[in-house]
Amino acid sequence: SLEKIKKEMVVLKKEMANAAVDLGNQIIISERAIRKLKDKLFAQTKISQQVESPVDFVQSEVKPFPLSFDSLKFDVQFFQVQTSADASTAHANSVSGFVANSFSGAGQPTL
Repeated sequence: SLEKIKKEMVVLKKEMANAAVDLGNQIIISERAIRKLKDKLFAQTKISQQVESPVDFVQSEVKPFPLSFDSLKFDVQFFQVQTSADASTAHANSVSGFVANSFSGAGQPTL
């Protein structure tokens, strides 16, 4: 009875080894097919060169101002929202610092 179990274990181990080899071969075939599909579907066919700008021109509006606006001071700042864990705090600090500096001389004549 013990000999029968040992023989069955040897046969089972061979079958498992053959199944593992077959699985490995099928994985290789599948990965090659997946890579071909990815290359076909997501291949970059065009490389372009453009200046990168933080301004979203779709949402930005260009307004012409009359000559009387020459005496006004336009103070513009670009704020980037960070994606780290403290993103909202860092963004809020950046904006509040800029606004505080902008109003530090409020009421004083500009030279």
